[in-house]
Amino acid sequence: MRKPFLLKLLSAISPVLILAILGIMQGAWFDAEELTERTDAEVYQPTMVLYLLYYATSIILAVLSVLLLGCEYKKSSVLIYRIIYAGLLILNTAIILVCALSL
Repeated sequence: MRKPFLLKLLSAISPVLILAILGIMQGAWFDAEELTERTDAEVYQPTMVLYLLYYATSIILAVLSVLLLGCEYKKSSVLIYRIIYAGLLILNTAIILVCALSL
């Protein structure tokens, strides 16, 4: 009884979670202004490992989003819920693409 409710709740807040996770990672790792203020004269360049972790996290979030919302989409028989799940999937994909391309 609790599992379907938790899955619906997770799918409803998934855009906020994705935006929070990727936003925190961008702010902590790729904020050039803050990083240049902390260092004296040298310009900080994020390492390749940070980029790889960021893009790996983006891919994992995209896959989990597709699996979660695709499963909920297939299980629902009401048209409005199908529209909502499809819209959430498009929103999640757009958030991930915008965050990934803004680096």
